[in-house]
Amino acid sequence: MSYTGITKAEAEKKLKEFGFNELKAKKKNPWWKIILGQFSDTLVIILIIAAAITLFYGETADAIVILVIIALNAGIGFFQEFKTEKTLEALQGMVNPEARVIRDGKEQSIPIKNIVPDDIIILAEGDKVPADGVLLEIHSLQISEAALTGESVPVKKKQEDKVAMGTAVVKGSGVMKVTATGDKTEIGNIAKLAVETENVLSPLQKELKNIGVFVAKITIIICIIIFVILYFRDGELLKGLMYSVSVAISAVPEGLPTTITIALALGATVLSKKNVIVKKLPSVETLGAVTTICSDKTGTLTRNEMTVREINTSDGNEIKIVGEGYDPKNGEITGDLTAQTTKIIAEIAYKCNDAKLVKTENGYSLLGDPTEGALLTMAEKVISGILDSDKNIENVFPFDSDRKMMSVISNEKVLVKGSPDSILEHSSKIFINGEIVDITEENKKKIQEKYNQMAKKALRVLAFAYREIDSSEKILEDSDAEKNLIFVGLTGMIDPPRDEVKAAVESAKGAGIRTIVITGDFGLTAGAIAEELGMIGPDDTNNIFTGEEIQAMSDEKLSDILKERKSLIFARTMPSDKMRIVSLLQNLGEVVAMTGDGVNDAPALKKADIGIAMGITGTEVSKESATMILLNDSFASIVTAIKEGRRIYANMRKFIWYMFSSNIGELVTIVSSIILFIPNVLSAILILCINLGTDILPAISIGADPADDDLMNKKPRDPNSRILNRKFVTSFVIAGAILGLCVIAIFIITLYGDGWHFALGANKEYYHAMTAAFAGLVTIQMINTFSAISPNKSVFKTNYFKNPFHLFAVTTSFVFILILIYVPFFQEYVKTEPLTLKDWGIILIFSFIPMVYQEIKKALGKSMH
Repeated sequence: MSYTGITKAEAEKKLKEFGFNELKAKKKNPWWKIILGQFSDTLVIILIIAAAITLFYGETADAIVILVIIALNAGIGFFQEFKTEKTLEALQGMVNPEARVIRDGKEQSIPIKNIVPDDIIILAEGDKVPADGVLLEIHSLQISEAALTGESVPVKKKQEDKVAMGTAVVKGSGVMKVTATGDKTEIGNIAKLAVETENVLSPLQKELKNIGVFVAKITIIICIIIFVILYFRDGELLKGLMYSVSVAISAVPEGLPTTITIALALGATVLSKKNVIVKKLPSVETLGAVTTICSDKTGTLTRNEMTVREINTSDGNEIKIVGEGYDPKNGEITGDLTAQTTKIIAEIAYKCNDAKLVKTENGYSLLGDPTEGALLTMAEKVISGILDSDKNIENVFPFDSDRKMMSVISNEKVLVKGSPDSILEHSSKIFINGEIVDITEENKKKIQEKYNQMAKKALRVLAFAYREIDSSEKILEDSDAEKNLIFVGLTGMIDPPRDEVKAAVESAKGAGIRTIVITGDFGLTAGAIAEELGMIGPDDTNNIFTGEEIQAMSDEKLSDILKERKSLIFARTMPSDKMRIVSLLQNLGEVVAMTGDGVNDAPALKKADIGIAMGITGTEVSKESATMILLNDSFASIVTAIKEGRRIYANMRKFIWYMFSSNIGELVTIVSSIILFIPNVLSAILILCINLGTDILPAISIGADPADDDLMNKKPRDPNSRILNRKFVTSFVIAGAILGLCVIAIFIITLYGDGWHFALGANKEYYHAMTAAFAGLVTIQMINTFSAISPNKSVFKTNYFKNPFHLFAVTTSFVFILILIYVPFFQEYVKTEPLTLKDWGIILIFSFIPMVYQEIKKALGKSMH
């Protein structure tokens, strides 16, 4: 049949009318908006205000230090977000950009985005359907609608059938006329549902907001109190204001936003090397809070490849096959391969087959239907070299849903495969023990029993039969061929789970995370996969629900089922069912991760706390909807990401405890000098040196601490709990108070030990004591980093060499303060004095007091946090 198609002029007119054939992606933020977004954090805003006040009163050096910290934080955040956008752009380039069309009576290739309604599209095996349309012509056309429905078994198409954008041609060819493009397509409508779903804040974003509010409140109250005290005590407005700003600087952990950003960026970098792309940094931590994973089955838990598991011949021969994929050399086959019935089944599987296995450098790839690919692999395992033999096919009667059989004529034989019921109905003979005999009702009953046994294992069962013909017999129709057949046996196949998924599921279980399978496939098949992966037990049939069943349930009924915290399977679901399940889980307080690769997964990916799309098989819509992308499509990578998320959250608690205890120690030191009517223990510039030079780097090194060995043996944390709970705050407040009092003690002992008194003012002895307090504060903080890294275990039982970055940070911080203390140039600038061995002896005695306190707590079985 010949086609003319639309003209070039008509195409240009329609393109202006209907627009490009592409789904409207979310508008990208320009670079300047990404930069501005880095300054929206509460802590950053406080720092900007502090820098402005400091600069206004002429303290340029202090203002510069604060602004450098702000710029560093913004730069890291901008770099990571910008880099992630570029990575996603590269992923989008994996989509085939062109299609074959007929315009002006000529076949040509054009960009998919230029396709318009009424275009005539030529479809070939392996093509993606570029738009919605209707089939004008078909040649054994089968289309995989897995991207739309989740089903791995291709659908055979007829003339005038509809086809949808995003589906794939797996067999045959055809010609279609475009009826809808872009957002007007079926895939476009589902994409709109995903875009309209509201995004939720991650637990980390909520925590950062709480921390910012907490610090702001405390800072304002303390600054007001100190300002009032100094104003009424000294009567100097400017002095009181400036000192209050210094207190604000000491109270606010300037390095916290930077440290959190770096910790997340390092985590994202680690995950990128393990095939996980993070679109937003907080998503790394969100995975650490996941309580339930809602996973699609096809292509996520399974390989999306059918595999024959067993052959049961008519004479009782049972063949077991182990191995996955389409490489015949993969795995092993056990049983009597010399039996004639086994060889006949292999011959039928090979010849009555439209698929091809193409040998590649890495094994074999399939061209055609997964079911037929599985049969070819099985045939080669039974008869080595059969794939290289000539089929000698004289006629083909393709499979259709009415007959449920396919047959071919080869070497004066009719070879047939199909559903067991259809094959038995057309069989009059059976091959038993080397003889062909009449098939009896008893024979059929036994075959049916075997078929049921295989079906209960969720195997897709096919039957095989044949008959011999002579050259004089005329066979024009399938009904002429498919009669008086000789039944020879059954094969059972399944879409196998990925190799690494079982261990990943087991690891998730150990971490207190349940997996819920939400699939468009049959419940029995999904149940067998789930049982094989260890998600459910053999008797957990009450864990399987169909889409129709859950649609008939009220929200209360479905919530009660979800509340039981057991692994569940929801089969034959619609996209709206997935959305509903995720929403109800979130209402129950669960942190939900949704994995998927098809368009049908997109709404739930968008709704979930963490949406995880597939980088290889995932559609453009699913990638856009997700917060993370798995480049290798491996479910096991999710467990890796969860572990990384937990590690980051645990380390966040460690360095937040460290930074707040350090800042409270500085605050106690400053406030105590006012209360005790002694000179200022630390100057504003020394406070800034501590915050910039000795706070940030050690905190970052704590954020890079490796995961504890038992991290994945713990239950998920309560998603409603906050880092700054009462016990946590009390812990770092007490630790900070002890730190501050120790510094005050070092200052007083050194000050009055040198014979200083108030009449001497800010002399050499005063700066000597201030230097000792500065060195003591930093030393205590460095020792506290070792306690922070090991909140539950003694510092003497922790291997610190597993984190060399931490040792480097502590060493660098000590070198930094030594430079400030002993290098003349810096001595003059920051007003420090050299310390003696006696001074260091006093400093070390008081520096270990906070650590001793923490060790006593841990010895009593109390966590630092």
